[in-house]
Amino acid sequence: MRTATWIRVLPIVGAVSVPFAIPAAGADPAFPDFDLAVICPPVAAGRAGGVVRVPALVILRTTPPDEIDLGGARAWSIGVRGAGGARVVHATVDGTAGDLAPSGYRQEDGYMKTELTFRSEDAGAVSAVILTFSKETALPSWGEEVLLALEIEAPVPAEGSADYSIQFADGLVGSGQPVKNAIAFGDGITRRDDGGDLDADADSYESCWLHVTMEAAFLRGDVNKDGGVNLSDAVFALDRLFQGGAEFDCADAADPNDDGRLNLSDAAFLLNFLFRGAAPPRPPYPACGFDPTPDDGTPCDRASCP
Repeated sequence: MRTATWIRVLPIVGAVSVPFAIPAAGADPAFPDFDLAVICPPVAAGRAGGVVRVPALVILRTTPPDEIDLGGARAWSIGVRGAGGARVVHATVDGTAGDLAPSGYRQEDGYMKTELTFRSEDAGAVSAVILTFSKETALPSWGEEVLLALEIEAPVPAEGSADYSIQFADGLVGSGQPVKNAIAFGDGITRRDDGGDLDADADSYESCWLHVTMEAAFLRGDVNKDGGVNLSDAVFALDRLFQGGAEFDCADAADPNDDGRLNLSDAAFLLNFLFRGAAPPRPPYPACGFDPTPDDGTPCDRASCP
């Protein structure tokens, strides 16, 4: 049985503190490895001078030592913020491991506090969860769990592109004391993912990187970028799909039915519109404009409109 020497509790968000501890001398040195990561879409596009908003998730990956089941996390405190001009605009545990059971693992007698931090020097989000105060409840001993769901806002440059990151940060302040990124497992043992003494490996937190570009204006159906929609656009698309022809500069323009896929149905859609009176291409059409479904998997790398 592992023994632990209790130390001063680690302050977290609000009025409650998680009782973290360090192992006593001579205690079993084998610990699970807890790895924290923020994941987000790698690329987003928006109108020049505006902003884009993308989702992000805080992930906990748990790996037991030598496949020994020592239990998973029972509590955690998280602090994340944007860098380079990005910022966290929403944070929630809804639908995550910290949600109330049965959606998550938190019991009715547990604790949760999640909020944004608004000080200019550390704007981000903090979250603290204790799954239960009275029951033997913990996350699985191995695998991946979502701890926090975020919405990130980042500026779109007036020209070119820009890179932003969402990263873990200690010391962010919500309505309580400064928050440290920490995991409590077992009988209240503190673990971290900073590559230090309380980490089971030498790696550290994984940030997410977001590449933001200007959204390109285009005319849907104008596959060859000649300014109109006609038979040659269907031929261009078919040549690319089946003969290894020139690549699409603007995949969105080559997706007239806007289903997020480039295939034979797109050429058929154009031909039916042109010669059978079927439905026209989806917006933007018949005038140049911006994609109303920018995250559908068919980006427009270069504008097809003046």
